[in-house]
Amino acid sequence: MKKNSAETTELRIRPLPTPPEKQKIAFKLPRPTLSKFDAYLAAYADIYGVEPDRDFIVDRIFTSFFESDHAFVAYLKRETPHPDKKKDKKSVLGGENAVLGESAQI
Repeated sequence: MKKNSAETTELRIRPLPTPPEKQKIAFKLPRPTLSKFDAYLAAYADIYGVEPDRDFIVDRIFTSFFESDHAFVAYLKRETPHPDKKKDKKSVLGGENAVLGESAQI
């Protein structure tokens, strides 16, 4: 069967994207918070039958929190340049904004 050049040749299941670079950080948590985190890890293992990846769980907790904070989402929209808008001299000279996708290790 000859394919038309306008047809796509991609499968529905595409290769996994390259994961974002991770950076190890350290911070202290109050014992009650750490106990709840440990309990969450235990619940995850009990419910899904697999040991959770701590980095993945922390990333999901942070990501979920950031996405649910409407004031923070609005702040990011104000501070992040939009690709469809022309850049002015201030945004070009101001440097890049920080990326929030990095995972934290506890």
